[in-house]
Amino acid sequence: MKQIAIDPKLLGAEHWLAPLGNLLPVMGRHTDPSALRDADALVIRSVTRVDAALMEHCPADFVGTTTIGFDHIDQDLMRTRGTRWTNAPGCNALAVADYVESVLGHWAPADVTGLRVAVVGVGGIGRIVAQRLKSMGCQVLLNDPPRFEAGDLPGHLPLDDCLINCDVVTVHVPLIVNGTTPTRDLIGAHELGLLSGDQLLISAGRGGAIDNAALRDRLLAEDAPTAALDVWDGEPHISADLWPLTWMATPHIAGHALEGKLRGTWMVAQALAKHWGVEFAGPSVREVAEQMLAKPAPIPGQTWAQRAHRIYDVRADDQRFRAALDGLDGSELAAAFDQLRDRYPKRREIHD
Repeated sequence: MKQIAIDPKLLGAEHWLAPLGNLLPVMGRHTDPSALRDADALVIRSVTRVDAALMEHCPADFVGTTTIGFDHIDQDLMRTRGTRWTNAPGCNALAVADYVESVLGHWAPADVTGLRVAVVGVGGIGRIVAQRLKSMGCQVLLNDPPRFEAGDLPGHLPLDDCLINCDVVTVHVPLIVNGTTPTRDLIGAHELGLLSGDQLLISAGRGGAIDNAALRDRLLAEDAPTAALDVWDGEPHISADLWPLTWMATPHIAGHALEGKLRGTWMVAQALAKHWGVEFAGPSVREVAEQMLAKPAPIPGQTWAQRAHRIYDVRADDQRFRAALDGLDGSELAAAFDQLRDRYPKRREIHD
């Protein structure tokens, strides 16, 4: 039987991966490479870095991450080894849109009609966020140079124009360090200086896309924007000087709805079955999610924000974050950050 090394925190592995092989729950942030000597496939989360040290004695011909991001996988190494790898594009896009909706439900609970929201990064997640915002009546500004250069985003605006003309900016770019359009520190001191005290900055893509030191300085200055951060540079070793200055702080959980996590496992399992040439079967993502946590019924007469927060209220995540990290620094802070993610309570997507 094939051996599939998995992260034990994966949801849905028993439904979609177990039928494909024997599950070895050995993957994590500090995986022992010796545990992979007999692994035919690796199925991981973003906390596992797939590099030469991890793969030195591993014969696996498939690596799948159940996340949208894949910067934790050494693609050059995969190419050299001839190892098939995949991620789960779009798996948690609806959950991230929920996060943005919940944040707006606290920042502008009465009415968001006509609110000007700039979406920076209009890929798999950004597109869904933009669609959600439009459905809520917002005026959406779009910024994504690679898509614009490819002729795929006619409504593109330069980043400075977006920042100057928006009420809210929400950042959803991948972390790109090299190339013609890097995103490392995309929002730096200059860009933050364009934002004022009546604007909201949401970061729910990659922590390194915003210069965290520059953001800390900007939040300490006059007329600072309001900041809602879900992602942080250097996670889990985040800046103890930055998070207390934010209005909303959460531990990289924007995409952590049940459906998003389950969908990631479901997508990777499908790719693995195809790679091995075997049949794929199992329950739907929604069926499994409903078994794990029933969604509360709507209450007549609620506002849009009340309806959203009945399913997912980001403020509860913010309160847990502040209570857990208050007064901590260094390794203690990093451990608390990781623990918040590991023990994150189950939540459903807002919309069916």
